[in-house]
Parts: sequence; C-alpha cells; structure tokens
Amino acid sequence: MSFANLRETGVEEEKDRIGGGFAVPESDIYDLEIKIGYLGKSQSGAQSVTLLGTMGGEDFRQTIYFTSGTAKGGGITYTNQKTGKKHYLPGYQALDDLCYIATNGDKGLLDLLDSDLEDKVVKLYDPEQSKEVNSTVKSIAALQGAKVKAAWKKKLENKSEKTDNGYVPTAETRETGEVVKFLSTEGFHLRELMEEKESPEWSVLWLEKNKGMTQDSRTIKDGGTAGAPPAANSAAPAASPKKKLFGNKSN
Repeated sequence: MSFANLRETGVEEEKDRIGGGFAVPESDIYDLEIKIGYLGKSQSGAQSVTLLGTMGGEDFRQTIYFTSGTAKGGGITYTNQKTGKKHYLPGYQALDDLCYIATNGDKGLLDLLDSDLEDKVVKLYDPEQSKEVNSTVKSIAALQGAKVKAAWKKKLENKSEKTDNGYVPTAETRETGEVVKFLSTEGFHLRELMEEKESPEWSVLWLEKNKGMTQDSRTIKDGGTAGAPPAANSAAPAASPKKKLFGNKSN
C-alpha cells in the first residue's frame, strides 16, 4: 500500500484559528496517551486513522478521516470555493501534526503511512455476527505509546436516522466531541515547536475562549441557546518549561 500519490503542491499553509453512551469530556486540553492508531475506510471510500488510548485518564477512541470519499477524488485537500485556494482537510492536518510531534519532528502522516505500518489485532464490530471480533488491521507503529496533549471540543449534534434517501438529521440531540489540535506534552503546537517558541501561545488563547464551552452544531434546534456557560476557574495554566524537540536556540 502506497500513499505517495496523495502528496500535493500549491496547498495553502494552515492558519491557526482559535475556534469557537458515555460522559463526553468538557472542552479543555487533556493529556492523551495513544495505545494504537490503525487505518480504516468508510463506505464512501474516505480513509481514516482510528486512535485508541486514554485521555485525561479515561478511555479514548476517535476516528479521524484524512481523505475525502471516492466520489470527491479521495485526496487530502479541498478547494475554498470563494478564494479558489487549496487547503488540507482538517483531519489530515490534525493527524499530520500528531505524527510530526510523536516522531520528534522527523516524519509526517504520509511518511509513516509509506514506511511505518505493522499488523495489529484489535476488536472490531462485525455486522454479520452482530458483535466485536478480533480483526487484523494496519497500525502506525510510531503512534504506539505516544504521549501528547489534545485540545478537545465538546459539541451538540443532531442524531440521524436512515431513510430511503440516506441518513437525515432528527430533532433528537446527542453530545459528542473531537480533538481539534494535537499538542506536545508541554502544550506547544507544531508551528510553535518549529519556531522554537519559549512558551506556548496557541493553547493559552484556545483555553481562554473554549474551556468549558459546548459548540452547538445542530441544524435542528430545540429553542435553546448554543453553547454552555464557561466553567469556573477557567484561566489557562501557566506555561511549563519547554522541551527542545525541533532544535536548540542559540544563547
């Protein structure tokens, strides 16, 4: 399996934005330890990495899609219809950051997909047997045991139901969430590590705006207001000493 054909040139550099069945964690920055990251594919052909581990001491599982579906070309970028410029898909950008941080700046996602895969056995749901069964998957070796931080955003979404026209949203609400950015254990994001910042800046600003807040992503609402009140004592923590991952600053 080769992912070399996914590489593209002329893609707009990412802009750092400070975005607005179990207990979904509140929006915050958590310690995340990854046990395994394995490859998958949706029915539409979109390729993904599913991360299993612990976040904030609780079990963590998230599937992140890094390509579009077959009908949309199966690539790692999209074109902004207003500007005509290409950008990386958010899922690809997040996983690429994670891989560079996990490998101390050595390799990104596509590098690892080309050279760092190994077979692992995990339990996956089998619709024919209506239960989870042992299944062999391709995992990214460099992510096994990786320790990072995760900027986690809690969300409200509409539940969906299957119809003759596919899945459609319903008025019923569910709580969910996602990692919006992976950070180093000291709270630095990838660009800050590359620029050898003395203290993290993005994570401090993100916490000020997002800690304890819930993003309302529903298209069918119940009349309530979007979001949740800020959590008490939501001030960002003081920056911790930086571990030099991407070079040493000269004195």
